[in-house]
Amino acid sequence: MARLAAPFQTSTSTSTSTSTSTTRYAVFGRCPSRRSPRRPHNGIRRRSSQKEEVAYGDPITAFIDKVLKRDQTQSPADGLGEEKLKNLPIESLRDLVVEGVTENQWFVTGRVDARVFSDDFRFVDPSVNVRGVKQYADGVSRLFDGDASRVDIVSAKVNGPNSFEVVWRLEATMRLPLSPKIKPYLVTTVYETDGEGLIVLQKETFSIPDWEVVVSMFAPWIGSPPEPPVTAPPKL
Repeated sequence: MARLAAPFQTSTSTSTSTSTSTTRYAVFGRCPSRRSPRRPHNGIRRRSSQKEEVAYGDPITAFIDKVLKRDQTQSPADGLGEEKLKNLPIESLRDLVVEGVTENQWFVTGRVDARVFSDDFRFVDPSVNVRGVKQYADGVSRLFDGDASRVDIVSAKVNGPNSFEVVWRLEATMRLPLSPKIKPYLVTTVYETDGEGLIVLQKETFSIPDWEVVVSMFAPWIGSPPEPPVTAPPKL
């Protein structure tokens, strides 16, 4: 959904003397102007920008973007512009993420520690494909009401020298009109690191179908039962 500051301004020229400006909003970054070309990529419609900061996986997510509340003035990410924490042991990096998620609830607040993320970081889930840790953090904080949402870690394990995963339960209130809640479900987040030991990829999968996540805001009785609360400490 899983998953911003101010509107971006774009300009397109219709002749040498005439131009129009179109403002577009996005959950995680820039949107193209109306005249921008749309190129499919693996079934996902991408925005046209120099770095292609975001791609939507479905039209529902794009629609939700249009009605999100837009009161954010500053990125919630911590450590932006600070020196990176490079070459941490993968176990230490896992523990740092677990601590940050537990204390700052960063999966619903966007209060990530940017020092452990690569400048080439990408976030991928069934709904969006995002470039940049700031865009990811801003998107999370715009999507969820952090004060009315909760994340509980179920487990966290190392998969190899350059990868670890975190399983967590999400219970969230959306920053949409009427503040709808989504049915609690499990998310599996797999992190991969680059040659400097920084997180370069965050890929998420859900325990329920993407459509069920959206439908649960309006009809939570449809589909799977809600994931029960986490009562045990996380397995590390």
